[in-house]
Amino acid sequence: MIKYDKVWNIEIFKICTIIHLAGRGMNTRKLTEQEFKAFCNLLNDEEGRTLHKLTSEFKSLIEQEPAWKDWLSTQEFITANHRATQILEEMRWEELGKSLKALLEKEGKNFNLEEALCLLASFPNGLFKREEITEPLNRMARDLTPAIREAQDVDMLAKIFRQYLFKIQGFHGNMSNYYDPDNTYVNKVLDRKIGIPISLSCVAMLLADRLIWRDRPVPLFGIGLPSHFIVQFRFPEKQAYLDPFNRGRILSRRDCIELLRSQDIGFQESYLEPVNNLTILSRSISNLVYVYNDLGNEKLRDQLLKYLQILQGE
Repeated sequence: MIKYDKVWNIEIFKICTIIHLAGRGMNTRKLTEQEFKAFCNLLNDEEGRTLHKLTSEFKSLIEQEPAWKDWLSTQEFITANHRATQILEEMRWEELGKSLKALLEKEGKNFNLEEALCLLASFPNGLFKREEITEPLNRMARDLTPAIREAQDVDMLAKIFRQYLFKIQGFHGNMSNYYDPDNTYVNKVLDRKIGIPISLSCVAMLLADRLIWRDRPVPLFGIGLPSHFIVQFRFPEKQAYLDPFNRGRILSRRDCIELLRSQDIGFQESYLEPVNNLTILSRSISNLVYVYNDLGNEKLRDQLLKYLQILQGE
């Protein structure tokens, strides 16, 4: 622990007093950028009870003035300040957990899937912008809408959709590096156009949500086979299964059953029924838990396990 001289202790006291009074609604002024930077640097120098106190004050300051987070993201010094970075990360993860819980409590198991996947995409990167997901999907929907409107029947619609997403856009499964964490985060999948079955299925479903055919949304649902996530067009007049991981290959009911049998999995009728969005998000997070555990990243694994507990109502 560094032993501060009397003058420096006075500076520490002054800064902490400003923060403390702000928390009580008694502050006469805000910290200057120079004072805030000095306070952040203190976090790297202290240990024990002093660090605990400084951490508490730092969190209070960020909560009182969220704009400081944006300011920090523009400052080079923060990259070398592991303590401040760690605290900000923990605060962000805590907020993410609260947001997931609120989403589930407000909307139930079929909550807004896109909103949930945006929250998940923010987990590894505090600089994530939801436009990384919405803009590519909106652009593709604009491109695809004229052709979808002209589709004469369900078969033609499915063909147009498959051709655009998997041939023209080139989305496909990442067979060479299946366990890359980026394969699960939808913003990364949209950027790289590769992913795993569930993330590619999510891209297909989110795109379908933006399309209208014969005055109704295109009904594309997630099908959670135990070994392989796929999607299904569920029109009243016809249904069709698609395998996004394999470039949108059309699957029959028999194909799905054979896929399970080839992996020694007994067939159950429920396997071919759509799953709710809670199941999709939980399965995505479970994949990441497995991946980060395999990579030896216990910190990320354990935080994701906490999110699973939240989603399970624990």
